[in-house]
Amino acid sequence: MREDVCIVLNEREPPKSKAAEALQAKLQSRGITSSRPVIDRNIEEVLVTRMPQVLLLDYLIGDYSTGLDIMNAFSSYPVEQRPHFIFLTDEPSLPVAVEAMRLGAVNYLELEHPNSITLAADTITNLLQQSSQPSAERPPHKTLRLADLIANGPASRKAVEKASVLAIKPVPLLLICGPAGSGLSTFAHALAIEKFKHGYFSIVDLMNFDGDWAEHFGLGASNEGRLRLGRNLSIVIDHLENDDGELLGFLCDRRKEIWEDPYTTKDVGIIASTTSKEIARLWQKALAGEVIHLPTLAERHEDIPALMQRFIGEAESMLGKAIKIPDSETITWLCHLDWPGHLGQLRDVIIDSTLRCALGQGKLRDLIIEARELWDLDHSFDAHNAPISTYVAAAVFEASHHNFRVAAARLGCAPDRLRAVIESQRDPCPRKP
Repeated sequence: MREDVCIVLNEREPPKSKAAEALQAKLQSRGITSSRPVIDRNIEEVLVTRMPQVLLLDYLIGDYSTGLDIMNAFSSYPVEQRPHFIFLTDEPSLPVAVEAMRLGAVNYLELEHPNSITLAADTITNLLQQSSQPSAERPPHKTLRLADLIANGPASRKAVEKASVLAIKPVPLLLICGPAGSGLSTFAHALAIEKFKHGYFSIVDLMNFDGDWAEHFGLGASNEGRLRLGRNLSIVIDHLENDDGELLGFLCDRRKEIWEDPYTTKDVGIIASTTSKEIARLWQKALAGEVIHLPTLAERHEDIPALMQRFIGEAESMLGKAIKIPDSETITWLCHLDWPGHLGQLRDVIIDSTLRCALGQGKLRDLIIEARELWDLDHSFDAHNAPISTYVAAAVFEASHHNFRVAAARLGCAPDRLRAVIESQRDPCPRKP
């Protein structure tokens, strides 16, 4: 029988030790068994072996790992076999919270919150009670591998085949280049799972990264190898075009330490995505990398039926019930429409229109036409500024049990933006000042 709960906080810090004790006592009072394993260099292997039903994590796990590394350690297991992950930490970073939710965390609780222990205990209790049913809190996106990517057309199939070949070659840098909205991040993350066989890699988005590269690679004086032990030398970098030259210069200067250190794993490397062909060529030349080019949606008409089915699946997860697949005539009609916004536009339109159709807001074709007309063609694909459909926001907010942090992470936006959308629905008529 699987263990109920494992509590893994950095208990070298007295406040966290007290928090772990308090949570364990509260769970015990509810008849829930829990353990607090000793944190050492084998902590990841120990937790994978135990495979508890619920795993409560801190962000920094001693000098040996991080909560995100531990979540990645379970990535080779099917989603239904993994624990439910909960974060209880004093790390307030929104990018860390979003990354935790992307990897499958149910909740991200801040330790400083006065009711954090009670909230954690309530979340654990609910998860264990619902363990026989699919959790509504689970993110709608599963972690995709290269084999899961839709590649029915020649252009997309060529990209996947090239990635599969390069994944097994000792290449220090793989660059994914394509237009905004072509699925760059999804492709890069799928390639990382294929290439980094040990299952450990960190993800950095240069749109919001403001850290120190030496520290991040575990080469800084203050790290003393902590992140190296966390295996963060394998990295996926999104939005590479936002690098001002600092990262490229760092990698060129310290290339030998990163890729020729005998203590690092052989498949260490970097996978980076960018919309700029010039940036891709520059990095390829500087670091002897390889480039994989992704096609536009206009070159992927054969993929649209399968993409539509996948996006309807996401809408079903958001709504919590089955949605009827459109007839072949509607799908054929959809394939011949122009999609200048690429995958982002197609996904938003399909999810918005199918949700509204399921809620009785109109006929599917009419709703698709309306959604396409309203979609911002100058969409920047910035997760913090992109428009959020009120229908999608409401459905995800409901499926997340009115938890703004969870819903925002699932939507890929800031919690305050989601809150503003939800509040505008509750009060559609602005009050006079």
